[in-house]
Amino acid sequence: MKAKHFDGLLQSEIRKAESAANKATGTKNCKLTGYSYKVVHPFDFDPDAVFVEVMCEMCHDYERRASVDVRLDIPMFDRRRTVATAV
Repeated sequence: MKAKHFDGLLQSEIRKAESAANKATGTKNCKLTGYSYKVVHPFDFDPDAVFVEVMCEMCHDYERRASVDVRLDIPMFDRRRTVATAV
């Protein structure tokens, strides 16, 4: 199983981040405005298990900074299993 390279967020991952921020803040219009990422290898015994940890900056109400950020844990071997957590 070969891991893919991270070339940016997919549309579905952006929607997951915005949905997690909406739930955490109680609003309906959170938008992702920026992100940073790092590649992690959580399993020493499997170097092909590559995850990308993405920290997303969220805004709402037309660019007011949201009180939460969202962390996406993206398994590069199956990006459908991305987990979004409001922090």
